[in-house]
Amino acid sequence: MKIPSFGNYFRTILFSVSAILTLIWAACSSSSPTPTPTPTPTVSPAALTVVLPADDAPHADANTEWWYYNGHLTDAAGSKYGFHYAIFRVTVPGFPPVDIGQAAISDVQKGAYLQGQRLAIGGTPTSSQGFDFYVGNSISGSPGAVPGNASSDVWSMAGYGGSDTLAATLPGYAFNLALASEKAPALHGGTGLVDFGVAGKSYYYSRTRMDVTGSITVGGKESKVTGLAWFDHQWGNFQPQDVGWDWFALQLDDGTDVMLSVLFGPNHKPLYNYGTVVTKDGQRQDLTADHFRVQSTGSWTSPTTGIAYPSGWQVAIPKLGVDVAVTPLLLASEFDARQTTQNVYWEGDVAVSGTHTGVGYVELTGYGATTAATR
Repeated sequence: MKIPSFGNYFRTILFSVSAILTLIWAACSSSSPTPTPTPTPTVSPAALTVVLPADDAPHADANTEWWYYNGHLTDAAGSKYGFHYAIFRVTVPGFPPVDIGQAAISDVQKGAYLQGQRLAIGGTPTSSQGFDFYVGNSISGSPGAVPGNASSDVWSMAGYGGSDTLAATLPGYAFNLALASEKAPALHGGTGLVDFGVAGKSYYYSRTRMDVTGSITVGGKESKVTGLAWFDHQWGNFQPQDVGWDWFALQLDDGTDVMLSVLFGPNHKPLYNYGTVVTKDGQRQDLTADHFRVQSTGSWTSPTTGIAYPSGWQVAIPKLGVDVAVTPLLLASEFDARQTTQNVYWEGDVAVSGTHTGVGYVELTGYGATTAATR
């Protein structure tokens, strides 16, 4: 498929975000029945291991990369909020990178789920160490604008070595947070390289427990907050749109952190299950499919899209004595990302109860017509 120049493209389609991402994903996924072979460079063994903090920074040779956070905030009055916030970078050789921001806030007291998304063509400047993103909207029709959301505010995300800052605004809400990692990073799969089968391989690590301080603004009133956050960084030349997943990030009150990922392909055919446990003292244990069980206990159907999602789960890790119920705090936590990454997914704040208590986030992708990258 021949991709026109970005300059002519913008003039022709009036900066249509949907069309831009359609062409980018087509270039990345090479979905043509007879794709042109691409030489595969020789990779040294050292390159197959995540090296930190250097790998906090963007990777110019990755077609897909994202930096993702979720968190749980409490203000002085005891009001609780959940949030997730991600920056995606999509790179096509010969074109400027595209940075996409997606963020949501769960207001548990009001039962409200607020979401927003941004897009910047050409990427945003990043620091020589770590990452330093600014994704904002200027005037309607400019490269940084998302149709229907042409405000002048800017979202930011910066970090290096587990000392990070986040800021974003949503309708009626805003947060400005500082995060500090309490544990060493967890390299999933041992070295940080995870095999997704038909979708290829990607690098993946997490900072599973980050202390949070800062502020949240609700209806124009700013309040100090404290809390707990989780960070994921994933990148590579892989095709996340080819798979779906049920993903769990659980932070237990005893200091244990648990990541579980249940992957599936077309028609919900099971592909690969894996997980990671990080103990209170920071020791990592890798989990394979036979080490844990995830069973949905209910379902929820979106009144907006008609997509049915599992809702509520029983999670067991027998060798660790973990047998818990994972319960959504807000059923209506569907994120409509069709304006940017062209998919719809469920991303929600959850409570953990049973043999252990705690908090967490669950992400569900691949339940709609499109199976595309979210985190």
